[in-house]
Amino acid sequence: MLKYSPLGNLDWARRFDGSAAGVDEAAAIARGRNGGVVVTGITTGVTQDFVTCAFSATGDTLWRWFFGGRGRGEDRSMAIATVSDGYVVTGSSAGSGTGLDIVTSKLDSTGTVLSVISPASVPRAFGFEIDSPNPTQGSIAIDVAMPGEGRLSISVFDLQGREVGIAMPTARYMPGRHHMKLNLSSLHPGIYVIRASGTMGTLPLHATRKLSVVR
Repeated sequence: MLKYSPLGNLDWARRFDGSAAGVDEAAAIARGRNGGVVVTGITTGVTQDFVTCAFSATGDTLWRWFFGGRGRGEDRSMAIATVSDGYVVTGSSAGSGTGLDIVTSKLDSTGTVLSVISPASVPRAFGFEIDSPNPTQGSIAIDVAMPGEGRLSISVFDLQGREVGIAMPTARYMPGRHHMKLNLSSLHPGIYVIRASGTMGTLPLHATRKLSVVR
């Protein structure tokens, strides 16, 4: 990564070298926050994965995000765009028995994954699962399966039915599988209920899962 001034002078240079002696290759670049940039591409180790790196205006590495598909094959990031609340990265990913699928990921401005969508594998039914160890120390990943376009919110309740925080406010979800990370580190140790609720057209959506938080 080379950054030049408007006069053509080299401001800074940065190198990314993945965890294995494989091919690391940039594919696209977008404007970052406060004069920085975000670069996406591939890194090759045991498998070929997405890698996205954010740099400040002075070349400091702010964060890195890696994505490897469920098929554990060739995943290739192809494009990135800056949106009002983060970044959207899209490319192809080796599915599990489905060949290469299109994958689009939404990241916030700190590199935290908000969703991963693969329209090529649209589920047949609504689903909501915790895709993390349970008990957890506060940070969990969840999978939401949407067979059609709908709106959904995810909330957290204690066992007395009191809402202790909205994990994710109501948002629109397109058909596909959405993989999201929730930071619940502010919760005290105990048992909680994670509730997904919303609508898909005129169809109400509702699902709950119990989660144990430990410290």
